[in-house]
Amino acid sequence: MQQYGYEWFEKLLSQNPRWVRGTGTPVTLLSQSNGTSSVTFTSSAGLTPAGPLGITFPTKGQFVSWPQRAAILKDAPHPEGAKLLHNYMLSEEYQVLLNGWSVREDVSPPAGYQNLVDIPSSNPNGFEGFMADRERAERLRLFFEDKIGTPQGLSPLKDDL
Repeated sequence: MQQYGYEWFEKLLSQNPRWVRGTGTPVTLLSQSNGTSSVTFTSSAGLTPAGPLGITFPTKGQFVSWPQRAAILKDAPHPEGAKLLHNYMLSEEYQVLLNGWSVREDVSPPAGYQNLVDIPSSNPNGFEGFMADRERAERLRLFFEDKIGTPQGLSPLKDDL
């Protein structure tokens, strides 16, 4: 809305968007053979998604990107297992499997894509500053919930593991 104004958002609302929980849910909905969903503003499909899905980036304006964060809590019940998981997630093998931009500078993006930090229409470090302003982030969340409703679906934190 900062780039295109409230009128842009009203046009989006007129299309009756569906706000769902989790990052995998949009791709699941888009992949349904008789589904009515047509777009996601997430990256969960990867940079080279399986057909019939496709990926595009804005031709003008900015898009949001950020590196995922991870931590091992000081009181973690299995800190050595957590270290093994983190080491695997940071391995070249896993970073290539992600089918996206890696946090590692020695892992190239998929063919046809430049490094995320070299794309002028995104600022991978800007999201941290946005999230640090908790008051602004909460106001924006409440604004979206007022206009669209709360995100629907199961919480990704409840995965029956």
